[in-house]
Amino acid sequence: MFRNFCTKNGANKLTKKRLLAFIVAAVIALGVLTAGAAPYSVKTIPVQGHNFAFDFINDAGEYCFECADFCGAWLIVGLDAKTERISQVLSRLTITLYEVMSGGEGDFYREDFLIAGVSADEYEVGPYAVFVDSRGDAGIYEFYLIVDEKEPQPECEHIYAPAFTQAPTCENDGYTRYVCPLCGDYYDADIIPAFGHDFFFLREGGGGEYWFECDNFCGTWLLVSVYVNIEEISDDYNLLSFKLIDTLPGGAGEFYFADFKVAKAAAAEYEVGPYVVYVDSNESEVNEYYLVIEGAPELPPVCEHDYELVADLQPTCTEDGYNIFVCALCGAEYEAVVPATGHDFIFKYIDDEGEYYHDCGNHCGLWMNVYIRAGVAENAEGQYVLTVTLYEVMPGGAGDFYREDFLVGGDSSGEYGLGGYGVYVSTDGDAVTECYLII
Repeated sequence: MFRNFCTKNGANKLTKKRLLAFIVAAVIALGVLTAGAAPYSVKTIPVQGHNFAFDFINDAGEYCFECADFCGAWLIVGLDAKTERISQVLSRLTITLYEVMSGGEGDFYREDFLIAGVSADEYEVGPYAVFVDSRGDAGIYEFYLIVDEKEPQPECEHIYAPAFTQAPTCENDGYTRYVCPLCGDYYDADIIPAFGHDFFFLREGGGGEYWFECDNFCGTWLLVSVYVNIEEISDDYNLLSFKLIDTLPGGAGEFYFADFKVAKAAAAEYEVGPYVVYVDSNESEVNEYYLVIEGAPELPPVCEHDYELVADLQPTCTEDGYNIFVCALCGAEYEAVVPATGHDFIFKYIDDEGEYYHDCGNHCGLWMNVYIRAGVAENAEGQYVLTVTLYEVMPGGAGDFYREDFLVGGDSSGEYGLGGYGVYVSTDGDAVTECYLII
């Protein structure tokens, strides 16, 4: 059995003489074996070692070699050099060198040399030659490994031939690769564009989500999420707002937005980006919506809704009411909100402490007392300032507080607005002679 080993002088060659010797040895060995002779011996051809050739210097300043016999082995050589003055005229030069091979093995070399303070020369370190330029006390100016540069390779006169053809996929182009058998260079041509995904509907996920899968068996899926919002913009029209998100594996995808002005009761299809969405809406809300897809049932005819009032909840002072309308033709329904009325306080009487008692006219049982206080004082400029204070007290301590200052004459009377109320006040100098709430 033959093996092709790397040698320093190139691969072993099977010459005619060697081939003849091998045939003779094989015939003799076969004769011995068939004759039942003693066991035979095999002569091993020793490994001669790699033939490393310099390739390049890497970013770390290391010298990189590769085997010239194309066995794939590589070698990295690193080196360092430093000097140390030992007398007025002599210095010690220390050169350190290490090897690392592709299999993890390698050697370490270190040599010391006595040199003049300033010198530039070549030095042998192990099997290598190193050039060092030393500048005495200034240290080492330059050092490097002496290597044989690669001879430039002649430019290949390429002979390209088709090696293989890659069929297109959903996302990648197809092509034919042409390779030169002389140097291994190649190029791609005869491009066939990617044909894109062919998604088919798989299932509905609920909440406006629709799942699709590629029919080309590439394993890619697509999720389409549909969102629809309705907003009243006038007595006759609503605004339908759409947001569609399609999501691919890895988070890729697109957003699509669209707005449509529609009648208060409408059922139709709407184009949003590359998609179509069916929406059935009434005066205030969306009854139904879904993504229109191939194979889906045909859309029902648009109903000319005939809504009838079926429930009427009256609002209160603090809570909204609502009316429920149902279409007598298709059963679609919607709810119309009737806003809360708020309290309608009506004055009833003035109690013994001068409080104005009010009761809600909507008969909700809520009451409110209104207090008024007024005072007048002269300021630094000799003007009279009337201060009117009004507070409301409701069950539980709720209510509002109002306070306002007015400039008045020495003797005055008049009506003053305060927090939605009217207050009558008359003064005599710095005294209030009369004050009451205008009912």
